[in-house]
Amino acid sequence: MCFALCFSVHSAGQNFDKTKPGATNELDKKQANDSNAVKYFISSSNNIGCRDTVHKLQYANAALEIAKKINWEKGIIAAENCIGRIYELCCSYDVRGLDHFRNMLLVAETIKDTNSQIRALSLLATYYDKRGDYEEALNYYMSAMVVYKQTGDDMQGLLGNIGTVYANIGNYVKALDYYQRALKLLEENKMIQQSDSISFEVLLTTIGDLYVAMSQYDRALEYYDSAKGLNRVIKNEVLSRIIFLGLGNIYEKKTNYSEAIRNYDTCLKQCMISADHVDEAGVLNRLARIYLANNDIIKANDYARRSLITANHTNNERSLCDIYITMGSIYTIEKKYSQAITYYKNALAIAEKTGMLENVGEVWKQLTTVYKLTAQPALALDAYQNYIATCDSIYNQNKAKEMLRLEMQYKIDKDSLKQIQANVEAQRKFDLKFQRQQLLTYTGFGGLILLVLVSFVIWRSYSREKKANTLIQDEKQKSDDLLLNILPHEVAEELKQKGNVQAKEFEHVTVMFTDFVNFTAAGERLGAQKLVAELDTCFVAFDQILAEYNIEKIKTVGDAYLAVSGLPLANTDHANDIVKAAIEIRDYMLKRKAELGEKTFELRIGVHSGPVVAGIVGVRKFAYDIWGDTVNIAARMEQSSESGKVNISVATYELVKNNFTFTYRGEIDAKNKGKLKMYYVD
Repeated sequence: MCFALCFSVHSAGQNFDKTKPGATNELDKKQANDSNAVKYFISSSNNIGCRDTVHKLQYANAALEIAKKINWEKGIIAAENCIGRIYELCCSYDVRGLDHFRNMLLVAETIKDTNSQIRALSLLATYYDKRGDYEEALNYYMSAMVVYKQTGDDMQGLLGNIGTVYANIGNYVKALDYYQRALKLLEENKMIQQSDSISFEVLLTTIGDLYVAMSQYDRALEYYDSAKGLNRVIKNEVLSRIIFLGLGNIYEKKTNYSEAIRNYDTCLKQCMISADHVDEAGVLNRLARIYLANNDIIKANDYARRSLITANHTNNERSLCDIYITMGSIYTIEKKYSQAITYYKNALAIAEKTGMLENVGEVWKQLTTVYKLTAQPALALDAYQNYIATCDSIYNQNKAKEMLRLEMQYKIDKDSLKQIQANVEAQRKFDLKFQRQQLLTYTGFGGLILLVLVSFVIWRSYSREKKANTLIQDEKQKSDDLLLNILPHEVAEELKQKGNVQAKEFEHVTVMFTDFVNFTAAGERLGAQKLVAELDTCFVAFDQILAEYNIEKIKTVGDAYLAVSGLPLANTDHANDIVKAAIEIRDYMLKRKAELGEKTFELRIGVHSGPVVAGIVGVRKFAYDIWGDTVNIAARMEQSSESGKVNISVATYELVKNNFTFTYRGEIDAKNKGKLKMYYVD
């Protein structure tokens, strides 16, 4: 809704709404070309809330138009900043805000207004950070640091922001480095002002949270205890709640439940005094979770219900999702399965809406258990397949995040190498000049010693350069390996060179689907851990077989496996290669079944040939996928197959009929496809 409002705004100078209360004749009173009019319109814009984005933007645009007309650079900077902030705060970081912050930066650079430069660079960095473009965010933060150094001002806040970007991409070592540098700056300033003390305390808890993410709980406690001691002096109520909540979380992770409860109780009392219902609901749910872990169902139920009542007053979806999961767990233990399912479904709806993948996975896992307990195998299978698919998504998300971290680290190391090379070259020139001068002065043994020393310096510089090159090559190799684990080689190269990948049509490919028969029953026999272990073993074997024929694995969805031959590079033998691989996979599973019996699965395979479209889905959490009717028919071939059989379509049969033997099955009904001719590969 906000985006639509923002998009409808016209130029304020051309379409200014004088019907807005207080706007009538104000422009005449202030004199249109006066700098006071610019200040007035900016102030008026700031005084309007985000619900009235149209008029908020009209005032800001009017200020910008007048500032440009009288060529007042400071006014232009202020107006561009005002408009950019509206797109940022009121329009959920609408991309148009970036242009206004860039304009603000350009004017600030022209008039050498360093404070405005720093503000514009920081705003741009924050924008990119919120939009998930961490590389651009770091570039702007680093540029802001350069300007900061020119002013001589303290930049602990900027260092902290850079640390946060690194923490977001999982580079905790870099994040800690920047947080510690910010902490050191504050210590050197001796915390003269109250705001410095608060910043110091915030940094201590932030570093503590970072150690929690790294599972170094004792180190996290050290920083939280320091923050707690500092807060006894400055007595900041908000930070006090944060500290006790953080301490409770650390002790909960250390399974020291008595200390966790003590800290959560303190935090809860402070939340109730300050009427902070969002935090209150969260703490109540944490206490319910701890009592549930201790099998104290009565207390767990009491705290969970109090948490739910409090959360319903806040409409905070994240809190509600966590509470619904807790309520579902309680009802499952009490064997009230229908109530448990209701709460789990409520949690799932919120988690999917807000993109909380960890919660989505947890809910599907719990629903799998409940459906098994209530003898609903079909629903249990569906829930388990969704759980596996969510785990795959989380895994791919983490891989993409790690790839981003490695790419950024490679660029950072590359920049460092350039600096090292420049230093080496400068040192080399100095050494040669020094060597020539000294060789003219000294002779004999003394000159020889000097020559050895100079040679050593040059050798040491060369060694450093070589080491840096090796480090960068290692990081680049890690990044490339990770990328190739997600995308085909040709697609990965296109992504690295162009920054994007165009979707492409492939007229001649062959698609293979595999699926395990009676997977739910196998899950009940094996148990969760053995089931996943056996899945992994089988899929690894499939991967190895496909690699022999240069076949691209597309994805796994639960116990289903999708692969394609003939892309991204055309291959005239695509059908033969897929059928050969399918036979090997079939024989592998038949042999494994004979050896392990009920400890493994039975497999059916379907194959079809035809055209597909292939490309990358998503921007950050991307995946390479294929679409088209060929994929759908391949799935129908698999569904119409039998255990231990490779079922192919007539289209594939026509391509490979001279190379294998077959059993014609006749025309068989396929869902939504009518009757299709099918063949078993013998």
